[in-house]
Amino acid sequence: MAPDICQRLLDKVWRSYANDLDKAPQKEGIYAIGILENGDVRCIYVGQSNDIRRRLKEHKSQTLDIDKFVKQEFSKPNKGINLRIKWVEEANAKCVEGNYLDCISKKLKYGGPDYNKKRGNQC
Repeated sequence: MAPDICQRLLDKVWRSYANDLDKAPQKEGIYAIGILENGDVRCIYVGQSNDIRRRLKEHKSQTLDIDKFVKQEFSKPNKGINLRIKWVEEANAKCVEGNYLDCISKKLKYGGPDYNKKRGNQC
């Protein structure tokens, strides 16, 4: 199941964090945050939540390193225009987050997301 989730999320189109946040579902799932650099999006964080939209909004105001980065990007004159998000709905997100991080670290040319400090949850 986890490799399928990993590929499903990798295949999703990156959306604008600034403009498409309200399109994120209020459902459980796995999400990714990326930054647009030199025309490509670099995945910098992968998380899970029982409400993806709520959690993405929280990243704009809380105190984890990823939260501080997101907050800093939104405080710039371009208002976070280089931040990107994508997600997949997953009923058992907490149990597959760690498997997803392992999978994405293997598939991305640059290794795992920079702001994931822990390995992720597994059941």
